[in-house]
Amino acid sequence: MIRLFYWIMVLVEIAFIVGTLLLFVITDSRTIHLASKNILKKYDISYKKISGNLFTGIKVSSLKYKRRKLVERATIYWNPFALRDNKINITKLELKGVELEGIFNAIEALPKSDNRDKESSLSFDLEIDKINLTVNPFVYHDVEFKNFYFRMEELVVDNNINIKSKEIDFSVDSDLVDLSLIGKIEQNSLKLDRVQLLEIDPKVITYFVKSIKKEQKSKTTSKRETKKTNSNSTVALGKITIDNFFATMKKTTYSPVTIDKTKI
Repeated sequence: MIRLFYWIMVLVEIAFIVGTLLLFVITDSRTIHLASKNILKKYDISYKKISGNLFTGIKVSSLKYKRRKLVERATIYWNPFALRDNKINITKLELKGVELEGIFNAIEALPKSDNRDKESSLSFDLEIDKINLTVNPFVYHDVEFKNFYFRMEELVVDNNINIKSKEIDFSVDSDLVDLSLIGKIEQNSLKLDRVQLLEIDPKVITYFVKSIKKEQKSKTTSKRETKKTNSNSTVALGKITIDNFFATMKKTTYSPVTIDKTKI
């Protein structure tokens, strides 16, 4: 009996030591640095600095793909205990200084797949408590976009791709229009409490649309078909409702008519 008790105590002590070592490994910032350095290098992903641990979350600065910057600073915290309920719970996702051109190039480089015949579903539920995102100024078809800000709280995506969120706050200024909106997602429908379109510039919008159409026409038929196939997403919002809408338009002249002080 004494010998049995002795071996039980030995096993408990070994389990305690192993558990302590495992806890140290997953909570030590050097672990995430060594793991990411070897793994990410294979995929041409690099970064300037990384900190944090596998147990709570990480922070990455100057994240790049094939030497093109994706984001200036990325922070992700998560709750590992949620995995017991077949759920991934990200408590905070923050992306500061996103470079859209780098993101688009990285997406284009991903392997293409045809999922048209597959039902969209996840093997887990996804919950993100807080999302904060800012995008660096960029120019698209000679139109500048700046002051890009996006915030969302309590985003939930279940395994059947049903989406809901508590609050969405989005704004962006551009040569086209200064846009801001506040709303939420309920039962796959976007409900906007307020939408503002300020300083709409009809002439710039006309030029922008013509420029995009011209680019599309210059592409080959095969490329257009490929793009159409790859953008065929089965995840979509059912409907969009707007409670309050306000818009203003810049003074515009279509000779001999001048439109001024337009508000909706």
